[in-house]
Amino acid sequence: MYRYIADLHIGCTNSFEHRTLEHDEILVKNWNSVVNNNDTTFILGDIGRCGNNKDNEYLCSVISRLKSKKILVVGNHDESGLKDYRVKQLFETVVDYFELTDNYNGINQKLVLSHYPIFSWNGCYKDTVLLYGHTHGNFDDTIYQDSLEKLRYKVRQLNIENKEVKKFKNLPYAYNVGAMMGWINYCPRTWEEIKKDQIFVRKVEGRNE
Repeated sequence: MYRYIADLHIGCTNSFEHRTLEHDEILVKNWNSVVNNNDTTFILGDIGRCGNNKDNEYLCSVISRLKSKKILVVGNHDESGLKDYRVKQLFETVVDYFELTDNYNGINQKLVLSHYPIFSWNGCYKDTVLLYGHTHGNFDDTIYQDSLEKLRYKVRQLNIENKEVKKFKNLPYAYNVGAMMGWINYCPRTWEEIKKDQIFVRKVEGRNE
């Protein structure tokens, strides 16, 4: 089973939602309560405080307790830590970007995985969904999601005006899977869980597309 999460920020106690080291224990507890070692978890960047030997040792001690095989999609805080072989060897693969197909309710779903929110990803008008992190659900994330909503509105208008030629068959959607997001709650989520949550959000907001 594939699972997704971003922005673990293990060992970061001086910023990021006023976290303490207790958050790292919450992460381990929540993670291991639902994840097993047969799962594959995609971590979309920013694994934690790293760079010096002490920080790297602590980072390794926490990540090694997290169940599942792990694939890291590199974030902006990961470069220095990945120079340490002890950190890098915790992951099956380390990549800058990843594409895959997952499944929900018997329906295949193409996904693009990136640490960063982007506006034009491979297949964004062909029902390929972007999963990302980095923004922590802050103001810039609101701006990004509002911009995507305006883009979807424009695409719908283009399709209405050009009824004979449906250039854009699907609307672009991107979902923030940062650990601090309320519905993620420091626990890697499956595509099924992500999809159900986003369907619920759209219903609450009165959007059915």
